[in-house]
Amino acid sequence: MRLEGVVYSLCEHELESFRNTLRIGAHALNREVHLIFEGGVTNYISTGQHEYGGTYNDPDFHLEMSDKSFCSDEQILVDMSGDPIWSPLIGKEVSITWRGPAADVLFLDAADDYVILFANGGCIDVSWAEPKWLKA
Repeated sequence: MRLEGVVYSLCEHELESFRNTLRIGAHALNREVHLIFEGGVTNYISTGQHEYGGTYNDPDFHLEMSDKSFCSDEQILVDMSGDPIWSPLIGKEVSITWRGPAADVLFLDAADDYVILFANGGCIDVSWAEPKWLKA
């Protein structure tokens, strides 16, 4: 499917912090990533807790993907399509592959360009670099 846009869903209280920590090559957010494909088809990505692991104080998080938003409350939407991480993928055919020991790392590949998403605690990390634990 051809990727037409990327939107981040943020809470109001994290917007300023997100903008202040935004850096080329890596993003971290607490809510949701919207991948918008050709024809308006949207995949929503958020974090969830593994049923088999972790406790309330030490949860074992993973990524989840759905065709419906995980957020039911008010959210701030930030278009990230022009960001250096995402712009090389916009307008290209993108394949989505789950990797990792529990299929908990999401690779979006488009020819020579890619983006990696993974859960880091309750946050979604977005990067060009694989998490160190995946390489181990």
